[in-house]
Amino acid sequence: MVRICIIRKRSTNELGNRELSEYLVDPISAFRTEFYISGIAPLNHQLILLGFPKELDENQRSLHPELHIVKYKDNDYTEIYADSLSLRGYQQYNVNDYHLDALIEENRFFIVAPKDIVVASLFDVDDRIQWLMEQQKFKDALNVILDANKSEVKRFTKEVVGIAYLDHLLEKGDYKSAGQLCYKIFGQNKKLWEEEIFKFATVHQLRAVSAYIPQSPENRLDKHIYEMVLYEYLVLDSQGFLNLVKEWDPSLYNIYAVTNAVLEHIIVTDTDKLIYFEALAILYSHDKKYDKCLATYLKMKHKDVFNFIRKHKLYGVVCDMLIELMNLDHEQTVTLLLEKNNVNSDIVVDKLKNHELHLYRYLDAYVKKNPSGQYHGHLVKLYSIYDRDKLLPFLNKSDHYPIQEALDICRRAKFYPEMVHLLDRIGDTKEALGLIMNELKDMQKAILFCQEHNDADLWNDLIQHSINKPECITFLLRNIGNYIDPTILINKIKSGENIPDLKNSLVKMLCDYSLQVAIKEGCKKILTADYFELHNRLVARQQKGIHISDEMVCCACHRQVIIQDLNRMHDIIVYYCKHSFHKKCLPDNHDFTNCAICYPVKKK
Repeated sequence: MVRICIIRKRSTNELGNRELSEYLVDPISAFRTEFYISGIAPLNHQLILLGFPKELDENQRSLHPELHIVKYKDNDYTEIYADSLSLRGYQQYNVNDYHLDALIEENRFFIVAPKDIVVASLFDVDDRIQWLMEQQKFKDALNVILDANKSEVKRFTKEVVGIAYLDHLLEKGDYKSAGQLCYKIFGQNKKLWEEEIFKFATVHQLRAVSAYIPQSPENRLDKHIYEMVLYEYLVLDSQGFLNLVKEWDPSLYNIYAVTNAVLEHIIVTDTDKLIYFEALAILYSHDKKYDKCLATYLKMKHKDVFNFIRKHKLYGVVCDMLIELMNLDHEQTVTLLLEKNNVNSDIVVDKLKNHELHLYRYLDAYVKKNPSGQYHGHLVKLYSIYDRDKLLPFLNKSDHYPIQEALDICRRAKFYPEMVHLLDRIGDTKEALGLIMNELKDMQKAILFCQEHNDADLWNDLIQHSINKPECITFLLRNIGNYIDPTILINKIKSGENIPDLKNSLVKMLCDYSLQVAIKEGCKKILTADYFELHNRLVARQQKGIHISDEMVCCACHRQVIIQDLNRMHDIIVYYCKHSFHKKCLPDNHDFTNCAICYPVKKK
């Protein structure tokens, strides 16, 4: 039986009886154990019990003493720790042969046996780390050492525990966690990295640690290690290899050695060749072998070639591989050629002269940025072949192409609307009208064409083209009254000609003509009224008197026109333009109706 008591001082009421002692002992817990107790000692709010088993286990021939750490409760206890002690000669002893003593202030306990004295103390940080490592709880051990003060840990270091944990993870095959652990325990320690990374190489798992390898200039590892990582990716993970080539500083490894390894691997592999070629192009770029880099990009048809050209300003080599670039992506190629006029346009046109489709794409973009008129002659032919919809607007807008050559092109291709425009520009309106009537068969366009030129001969040609076509006559009767005298058309209609909807057409023609006549008469009346009104206003203004002041001077002698001395006063002439003269200052042959300044007399 174990009883736990406390010693306390009696209260004032309890001390009323003077026969009682000042202090008393109060029991707070009592419990029985399943073993005999050889010794007992306090440990904070717990108990240290040295016990002896009551009964022999089936597999035991003799009994070991046991050390128990328990936490007491109300009439019960909870066992926190128990350990069996192997002491010399324990087979010959019983419960009364063991004793427990303690230095409570130091938390140090002495287990006394006939042949042994064992000193027990609380675990320190080193003990805890050792125990956790023995139990293969390496993560917990590492956390303990990371959280502890340096002065508390004497027998272990972060690196020692970490390497043991690393070996454990590699043995389990948890390579991802092992890679992450390296960064945590090695940090920027170059020596440790170079010693331990070979453990990953032996199991072909350098990929798991590649993201954590130091890359800063002051902590870089031997180049051979980075090359080992790249080679493993090259063989086992093509995309990962490409990503490393893009991300890693090329000074980390020997570019020449890695490039040769890639070339050899491309020969023996049949998969992911495009990825390897892209990596090869980047390696050539790192090595400043830009010609080989561009050739590799073009071989794999990779569009990064354009960004590469811009980045390294390799515009001088663009023309040498212009056709390949156009075949790869003509839009980006044209944009590249026209950026800040990087490449001479004459050279481009010469290179593309045997590739008309590419030439069309280039010149179509070129004229939008350079409206100087250069190459417009080429574009007429190219538009006629590859994009007729742009031809007529281009012919309308531009004045820098040979018209006769353009007309020949359109004539061969039978592009009648374009021919009409070109014939109109060279003044052959008669043939242009003939095309509209005979080929386009567009009466509305023919009327607009004649209206635009306002030529009586052209109207007669239109009537002549339509006179044998009753449906055209009907259309003319309905629309011509707004532009010419309709009697010209009516007089040319053959007697007895069967014309559809003649009556309604004549009515509309007469109405239109009458309306035109009425409009002209009204305009004439308005103009006449305006004429007389303006004439009257002009006469009234000219008949008004003109104010003459002392400041006015003669424009001939530059003296004041008004003189106070009446004997010296002369006749004055003042014009409506406000120029004034003494009459005597003007030449005798001068026409006094006109100002000598505004209408000077030319010398013969």
